[in-house]
Amino acid sequence: MGRINTAVLTVSLFFDKINFGSLAIIYAATLQQQGNLVPFLNELKHTLPNVKAYRLMQQLFKENPGLFDIIDTSKTIRQAKKKLKTRALEVLRENKAAYAYYLGKKTGNLQLEKLRSKDYAAIRILDYIQHSGRQFKDPNLKGEIVENDPFAILMQCARKGTGGGTPAYFYDMIHLFRQFS
Repeated sequence: MGRINTAVLTVSLFFDKINFGSLAIIYAATLQQQGNLVPFLNELKHTLPNVKAYRLMQQLFKENPGLFDIIDTSKTIRQAKKKLKTRALEVLRENKAAYAYYLGKKTGNLQLEKLRSKDYAAIRILDYIQHSGRQFKDPNLKGEIVENDPFAILMQCARKGTGGGTPAYFYDMIHLFRQFS
């Protein structure tokens, strides 16, 4: 499978079977005794996906071998985003109306009606890439600052088995890439 981490399922199954909360408390207490509590808090931001999320990631890659190839062969997230951007722009250039809409040269409902489903997906992919790395206050997390970088999450989940990819995130990616293909 190349660079994709095949041991993630085993680790995810392990954490799915145990009470992760108890493990976290024991681990935090150990780190606190050692004076290393802050690194532990940072590690929690890069948690393992659960089994359902991992299986959805596998489904995403099975349905989209081109996406798998981009994630698997790219040396950096920047390179992966560049390849995704190139592919999305290729799709938009197939439909002159969609490309003009994306560039903002033509707007309005009549122009919007000329877009295909895959054009909407391409624009969304380009939007994700353009706005990746931006930070926002998340009202669901009591105003905690979160960073928006969906393709970095995908790459980290696929390669390292971490990154915080949830089932909802992978469902979203599955539907986005179904629309894109």
